Amino acid sequence: MRTSFAQTASEALFAWVQNFAKNQLPEGNTSRRKNSELFHRKLKEGGATDEELRLSFPELYEVEVPAEFQHIQQAFIRLNLGRQEGFNGPNPLSYSELLAYCTLLEEKFTPGEIELLKIMDVQYMNVIITHVNSQKG
Repeated sequence: MRTSFAQTASEALFAWVQNFAKNQLPEGNTSRRKNSELFHRKLKEGGATDEELRLSFPELYEVEVPAEFQHIQQAFIRLNLGRQEGFNGPNPLSYSELLAYCTLLEEKFTPGEIELLKIMDVQYMNVIITHVNSQKG
């Protein structure tokens, strides 16, 4: 059976978000973690274009996302910067956070794109929760 472009792009986004989450973990390759922290600091300070970030932090972009879906990738990165932390780690993104993001930045997402962001968030949270649970053992 043939896969559609949307399905292939979705799979690329999901693979990318899992890689992105693994780069957020405190263990493993410490240089990757430091680069992830620098990436977030540079993004928060502003002034860096998406292309500059891609060139400066290639490990966070190891999985290629089709150009038509990169706005979702960038939205997820920015939403992740404002993610709330709970007792056991990061909290999932809420619909109200997505609404605030869209309102403040005048971003327009289709219902399907919102669902992609929510699925990406579930996958991100699964990587983080698996790591947290493995540390308790």
